[in-house]
Amino acid sequence: MKIAMWSGPRNLSTAMMYAFGNRADFAAWDEPFYAAYLEMTGLQHPMRVEILASQPTDPKTVAAAQTGSIPGEKAHFYQKHMCQHMIEGVPRDWMAKVRNVF
Repeated sequence: MKIAMWSGPRNLSTAMMYAFGNRADFAAWDEPFYAAYLEMTGLQHPMRVEILASQPTDPKTVAAAQTGSIPGEKAHFYQKHMCQHMIEGVPRDWMAKVRNVF
């Protein structure tokens, strides 16, 4: 199962991600569209340079990864997403292929 957990800022989303990530059968990703969002908007967030260097900045690449093979060959995939990262130009077709939780 691939779970896309949709969150807004300043809530329990990080705690939820760590809870799922601590399970042996789950892979967990934290804000996979963050680097693409920063690249597309040009916003100067803290640790911008490090984030851009550590994650793909092409939103199509990120979208494909959400529905592709689960990292670490785990049974399940928990994806912590931020609603504000889904700006114009970010694909949304992949969302129909995961379980969305708001």
